Amino acid sequence: MSRLGSVVTNQGYSDWATTDISTIHSILPRLSRTGADFLIEHSLNGKGFKQMRILHLSVLGDTEANGRLTPQEVFAQPVHFGIHACSPLNSSFTAAFECLRLNDSLWMAHE
Repeated sequence: MSRLGSVVTNQGYSDWATTDISTIHSILPRLSRTGADFLIEHSLNGKGFKQMRILHLSVLGDTEANGRLTPQEVFAQPVHFGIHACSPLNSSFTAAFECLRLNDSLWMAHE
């Protein structure tokens, strides 16, 4: 058994979310953005993605009920993200990260 997680730092506080997963050799993470809101998902096959967390970065502004941002200038704020792998205690492994793509968001605002 392994753990899959995400960490979000918002207003100076780090927030961790983790879940148990079967030990695997490959996983595909996906980060989607709608305004100041983000969706983190993962897939084992590249087709079916499972939600890991939804988050709001307050430094980017507010999101209205229709999914639009107020104010629109928030896109000038940089967003930093990254991926990591770690091993607890004295265990070890090799991790390789491949194929980072930047595409239009596939996540649609709630109706």
